[in-house]
Parts: sequence; structure tokens; C-alpha cells
Amino acid sequence: MKIVYVDLLFLSNLIPDYLLLRLTAALSGIYSKPYRTVLGALLGGCLSVPLYFMRAGPAFLLKLAFCALLCAVAFGFKRLAVSCTLFFASSFIFCGAVWALSLLNVCGAHVKNGAVYANISFPFLCVSCVFAYCVTRAAFGQGSGFSGEKRVEVTAFLNGRSVRFYALSDTGNALRHPFSNKRVIVAPKDICAELFAPDLRDAVLSRGDPSEAFEALSPRLRGRLSLIPFSTAGGDGLMLVLKPDVLSLDGKKRDEYLLGLANCGTDALIGV
Repeated sequence: MKIVYVDLLFLSNLIPDYLLLRLTAALSGIYSKPYRTVLGALLGGCLSVPLYFMRAGPAFLLKLAFCALLCAVAFGFKRLAVSCTLFFASSFIFCGAVWALSLLNVCGAHVKNGAVYANISFPFLCVSCVFAYCVTRAAFGQGSGFSGEKRVEVTAFLNGRSVRFYALSDTGNALRHPFSNKRVIVAPKDICAELFAPDLRDAVLSRGDPSEAFEALSPRLRGRLSLIPFSTAGGDGLMLVLKPDVLSLDGKKRDEYLLGLANCGTDALIGV
């Protein structure tokens, strides 16, 4: 009969879950506060114990629910589908890396019902988790096959509020403000809306004419907003652009950038 130590089962999942949540944040562009990432990892370690001992069928469905719960704890409910998809997919890649180690008969490492168990020392556990993390990150486009891409951490402050997200470097984003010549980081409206007072967010999130949003917001944000023309493969239009109080990239204050509020997809884009 195989003996499974609950404390080792917990640790074997705590560290991977933390790394997977960090990876999900980097890939999705959704910022997670450090304490929320830790809470999510602790929850994942606790939930792995009952998951390991369940039958395969119910365990798979429960695994989906656990992924959603971990992502909700770490990232909140906004864009939950995106974070859940990336976290679940990253887990598959990670489990594949652990399975590869199990084929080498490395200290009995194996995966059952999505929960990792390895009868190994704590230092070796840390090393193997970092290895699996690197494999997962490379598989999702951060390896040599996508060496031209880089994600930049963007932090913006406005009237005491702040948002933090990741922007993907994009050579196709050559957008600049026509008067100041400052570069424009194109970011989804649902992220940037957190910078505005609650009573102004409906106007920000409106998908109607940007000029109407400009008229509604300008009285409260004089000198902070402007409309600039843009052109994409899908057509031309006007974009609402915000000048935050402070904007930093990877922790360094940068005054030569503005925020463009766009109805774009999941990623913010910054010109190279």
C-alpha cells in the first residue's frame, strides 16, 4: 500500500500553484497583489489534499471549480474566464513536466487528479518546481521561439487611484499624441476604468462615440483627456487618451507615455 504524507502533498502543490498564478498574471496582463497570490497558492495546497484522494471523474470537474476559485482569489472576478483558461492550460503543461520527471523515476514524482505528489526533499522540490515553471513559461511564448516579445508592467496613478497591468511590446503600435508627440499605450477600457471615480466609469466603459465620453468626463478631468485619431486594419476612428498623474514602466517613472482607452482585447499594447 502506498503511503502518502499529507504535509508533503500540501507542499508539493503550494509552490507550483504560486508559480502558476505568477505565470498566469504575466501571460494575461492581469495584476495580482502579492498577498492575493500567496492566498491563492495556500488555498491550492489545501484543496489538493481532498482532490488527490478522489475518483478520477468527479475529481476532474472539481479541478475546474478549484481553478476558478484560485483565480477568483488571486485576480478577482473581472476577466475570470481569461485567467481561468490560462491557469488551467498552464497546469496541464506543468503536470506534463512532472510526468516527464516521473518517467525518469525521480523520487516517485507523479500526478493524480491534477494534484502533484513527490516524496522528495524540500530543496529538490523547489528546484523541480522552478524547472517546471520555466518549461511552462517557454511553452506559452516566453522562450526562444518568441524572443522578440516582452511584457512590461505598467502602473498608472490618477487622483489617488491606481491600476497595474502588463502591456505587450508591439512594433505595430506606432500611435503618438499629435501635439505632444508622446507615445500612447493602448489599454482595455475595463482596466483603465479603475482610475476614474465610480460615477464616471459608465462613461469610460461606453462603447459608443468616444466624443460623448470625452464631453462627459472633461469637466472633472480638465487637461487630462484628449481625443486622437488612430488607424488599424479594421478601420479608422478616435481614441480617448488619458494623461495620468504618474505612469511607470517596470517600476520606473516615464513621462513620455499616455494611456489610450480602447475597446481592445485582453492585452494592452505598448510600442517598441
